[in-house]
Amino acid sequence: MATMVHLTRTEVAELPVSEITITGKTVQAGVTVDDARRAFASSAVQVVPVLEGARYLGAVDRGTIEAADGGAALSSVAQALVPQVLEGERAGDALAALDAHGATRLVVVGEDGRYVGIVCLRGDRERLCIDAARLRVLA
Repeated sequence: MATMVHLTRTEVAELPVSEITITGKTVQAGVTVDDARRAFASSAVQVVPVLEGARYLGAVDRGTIEAADGGAALSSVAQALVPQVLEGERAGDALAALDAHGATRLVVVGEDGRYVGIVCLRGDRERLCIDAARLRVLA
């Protein structure tokens, strides 16, 4: 399991957004809604990115999962629920985009649509959960 650290917006503002992500839970588009429900076992999980291979397709949240037919393919219910930015963007700019949406999660993708990770802003809207292994400044 990844080691998480909590840093503030100010501490990460100049880093590439790719360094402040977590990989967290993801599910593949071909699984069923019932299979994907396990990803929500933890109450901390708000949204789960849906991937096709390494490519980001969309996300599902608890409401989507609860309302969907359990036998349906997850790809049929994945939506653009979470704002997204490109991996090279400066973290401060990415967090501004997150604020503009009033969201606490932000998907980070490569130019090719490849899923990089998700930015997880805590409820205080100041601190972020970050995978310590991604931070070059801590390595």
